[in-house]
Formats: sequence, C-alpha cells, structure tokens
Amino acid sequence: MASLKVEASEHPLASVTIFKSAKAEVVRNFQLSLGQGQIKLEIHGLPSSIDPNSVRITGLGNVQLFDIACTVGQVQPLPTGAAEAIRGLQSKRALLQEEKKIIDATMVALNSYATTMKGDSIGPKEADSFLDTYMTRARALIKVSADFDEQVLLLDREIKNLTLEQSAKQGRAEGLVTVIVMAQAATDVELKLTYVVRNATWSPTYELQAKFEGGKPASAVSLHYRARITQSTGEDWTNVALTLSTAAMDGSDQRIPDLEPIRISPPPSTSLLGPPGVPQILPSASQLPPKEPPVSRGLGSARSGAWIENSGYFGASSPFGSLRERDREVITTPPAPLPAFTEPRTIMNASPLSMSYRVEGKSSIPSDGVAHNVSIAHLQFEAEVAHIAVPRVKAVVYLQAAVKNTSDYWLLPGPVNVFLDDSFVSQTSIQDIAPGDTFDCTLGPDSSTKITYARQSKLVVASASAFSEPFKTTTFTARTIVHNRHVFALERLILRDAIPVSVEEDRVRVILRRPGILAEAKEGEDCVISQSDGGVGVDGLKVRWRKAQGDKGGKKEGMFEWVGAVGAGKEITIETEWDVKAPADVNWVETS
Repeated sequence: MASLKVEASEHPLASVTIFKSAKAEVVRNFQLSLGQGQIKLEIHGLPSSIDPNSVRITGLGNVQLFDIACTVGQVQPLPTGAAEAIRGLQSKRALLQEEKKIIDATMVALNSYATTMKGDSIGPKEADSFLDTYMTRARALIKVSADFDEQVLLLDREIKNLTLEQSAKQGRAEGLVTVIVMAQAATDVELKLTYVVRNATWSPTYELQAKFEGGKPASAVSLHYRARITQSTGEDWTNVALTLSTAAMDGSDQRIPDLEPIRISPPPSTSLLGPPGVPQILPSASQLPPKEPPVSRGLGSARSGAWIENSGYFGASSPFGSLRERDREVITTPPAPLPAFTEPRTIMNASPLSMSYRVEGKSSIPSDGVAHNVSIAHLQFEAEVAHIAVPRVKAVVYLQAAVKNTSDYWLLPGPVNVFLDDSFVSQTSIQDIAPGDTFDCTLGPDSSTKITYARQSKLVVASASAFSEPFKTTTFTARTIVHNRHVFALERLILRDAIPVSVEEDRVRVILRRPGILAEAKEGEDCVISQSDGGVGVDGLKVRWRKAQGDKGGKKEGMFEWVGAVGAGKEITIETEWDVKAPADVNWVETS
C-alpha cells in the first residue's frame, strides 16, 4: 500500500465557524495527487483539541473512501513550518560564522606576513606596491567581516522573533488523521477535511459613537458591532473566512423528549408519632394548652389585635378544633395537609434563536489565547436624547440616548463602549435587542445644566381624644431646582424620585400631598401638573409613576418621575410633599 504524509499547516484553511459552546468547526483544503491503487494518507499537525468523532472527508470525487481514523499524541509529529524555519536560520548562521572564521584567519595571516617585511630587504617600489596590496586586501577583509557580523545579527533577530511566536502559541498540534482510499487511476483531488476543535470562543462587543451638533448631541449615532475572538486550539487560523454562530453545538441529545404520564395519588405518610397505620390518641379539649392572650407587636409584626391560633402537638394545627372529653376516641394520624391549589407555576423550556454572522473579508486569529477583535457590521441609527437626573441620589444631569435598532441585525448581549466626539465617556451593556427594539446608552454628564436638591421635614404630634389614640405626623418637602445654562432648550428633561412606602400600612401611613394628582393615577399614566401642585417655571410639566420592571419599581415601590422641558437659560423648581403618620409610640426609620 502506498503511503502519503502531509503537514496540515502547509495547506490552506477554507473556513472556520465558531460556536457559543467554546468549539469551532474547521474546514481545510488539500490539493493532492494520488496514484492508482490503495493509498494510506496521513495528515499530521492537526490540533490536539480536535474531536476525533467529528472528522469527515469530502471532495474525493471518484476516489473511494475506505477508512478514517483520528488519534492525538500517539505519533511523532512532522516538523512544523516554524520549527523548520528556525532550524534553517540556525544552519545559515552557523555557516556564516564558519566563513567569518576563515576571514579572520586570512586577516591574521596577512598581518603576520606584513611583520616579516624588512626595510633593508626590499626597495621603495616594492614597499609601496606591498602596502597598496595590503591596504586593498585588509579593507576587503574588514568589509566582508562586518557584513558577516550584520547578517549574523539579523539572523539572530529573526530566530528570536520566531522563537517568541512559538512560545506565545497556546495549544499543541499532535493530532493525526489517517485516511485509506482507493483510486482506480492516478488522479488529482481537492480533499476537504472538516473537524471540530475545542478552546475557541467569541463574544459580541460594541462601540457607540455620538457627536455634538450646535452644542447638543446629534440625533444620528453609529454603532460598531464587533466580535471578540479568543482561541488556543493549537493551530493558527490564517487568512480564513470566519463565521460566528450563536448555536451551542454541545453534542447533547437532541431527540424529541418522551412524555411520561402524570398520576395523582395520596402523599406518603409523614407522621411523627409513629409508623403509618398505627393508631394514635388525640388529647381532649381539657388537655390542650389554653389560648394565649394577644401579643403586642412593634412595627413590622403581625397586625395589632390579631389572635395567635394555638397549635397541636409539634406545631401542627389540630384538624378537629376543640374536642370534648366524651368525644375522645382512637383515630389514625391524618396525613400532612396538602397545599391549597393555586394557579399552576409556569415551567418553560425555550430554545434560543440560532443566528450566524459572516465576517467580511479574511481574518487571521493565532492560537495565542489573546482576544482579537473583528468587525461584524458598522450600523447607522437614530437616537432620541434626553436629560435625566436622580437628584435625591446624585445632583448631576446625564445625557441618555434612546437608540432604535433599525437594522436587520439582532444585537446580542454584550458590553458597549460609548464615545462622544471621539472621547470615551462611559461603558454600559445591552441585552438581546431585536430589530425594531430600542436600547439606552448614557452619554455622560451635562456640566452646563445645574441641579440642586434639598429636603426638609416638620413633625406635628396630635394629642389623644376620646375616639383616637395620639398620632404624630412628619411632613416632608423635597425641592429640586434645575437651571439650564445652555443657549438651547432642554426638550426632554426627566427627574426621577421616590416617596417612601410603608411596610405596615395599618400602623404607619404615607400620604402624598403634592403632586396630589399622582396619588390617584395609574402606573404609566401622564398627569399634567399645575404650578400649585408642585411645578414652578415650567409649562407642560407632567408626572407619572414609573413602569415596573418585573417585580421592581413602579407605583408599589413609590417610584415616579417628572417629565418636561426647560427653556434656554431658564430655571424651574419642582416640589414633592408627603406625610408619614404613625401612632405616637411607634418609631420608624427610612431604609432602602
């Protein structure tokens, strides 16, 4: 059987597809000339991270395929291109050094011969001729020696660079694929080898570019959609077509699952008084512990005046209420009570949408474990810029751009570096953004808009009357002043705030006084504010409860926001007022 050995790195890569499961599918082409008969083809230098079960061969044409086998680390690999290059350079360097030794010896011989010349043995003419010859030969030898030194220095640098490249490379290339084929006649084939490797990852990353126009952020922004690729598979991907996929390719069982029947049956006995089926004696009413009086509780406890139900043995409530002495009888221990039937809990198994991105042009990603950024797309979007502040937390007005994804690209979760006029201002992140969806990016603080926030309180204690206990009321007033020092209007200003929410409303109540219209508003409903209801110096001011995000925020947590505009050079004042009312003997604190 004829044998043919090839080195994988000497044949070009056709394509690489990187998956989200830290794997990649590699396609490599081999232009081969096969003789007639059965041939054993050995492909050396494949990455050690190769999955032996993923190897497949195509493109054989009329050549018949008999067998494919893949092993790792069991055969001495062929010399790699880099190792061969280093060996060749070292051989060339050794040759130059030997030639330089000859030059040095020639120079020594020439100098030795010059010292034998005596003034009384040669005439002036012969002396001049010898000196001319000596100078010519010496200059030539010195020049050749210097050239040799320069060549050796350049070779040393090249050897050092190649050695550093080899040391920086991560992963080993000790994979071997053995292919047995049969050719009816001598032929040329373009064999295509496809295999899967580990230790290759990619993740999306973004760069948002915004600019100022006339002193304010422009509505047009650009988004650079990039992929950060890291691989240490053991082979360099040089000048290859890259595809990035969101598929997992984890090799898990992808069969349609079987559905098992669901049966309802009594629960297993959990009696603590004995094994199942053993009769137990329940106590009579006279043997039960007496009911306890109501327990006085502080803030955050059970409702005042509520009775605590006395429990049976081991904390389990008696299922029969009060039993008279004559009603005592032998019964079996009842099973633990089943929980009340409620709305069924949703259990969702979702398969995420798989997408692929083809990187334009050719890319080169070495096996060095270093993150390399490649471009996926450069997208142009429109953005609505708003001025947003949370003065109770920080008295700073921020610029925020609401960017709508008008492209056909699905933007995957990843970090976003934000630049304003080519200056880095912030880093944020986005979640899944489908075409048509909107995402927010902060463009940094607006130093030309001044904001101040102040809060004051006043305590009033009401004495007890014949029909009520003494109460204390604390009135809070929060005042926010916004001064627009721009030469243009702030067309959309959003001020976010929150009023306290009582965790024990029957003891401590929070009453919103201003803006009073907000107290009865629904979540997300815009309420126009009059000057007497909290807004001074602003027309068209609105207030609304913020929309809840899942279980966070919204009216139930007291989160609201003011929305309005501020003219160029204008100043507005916004006030919020609320009361906290509690019994005089109840102390309370604000917590976050």
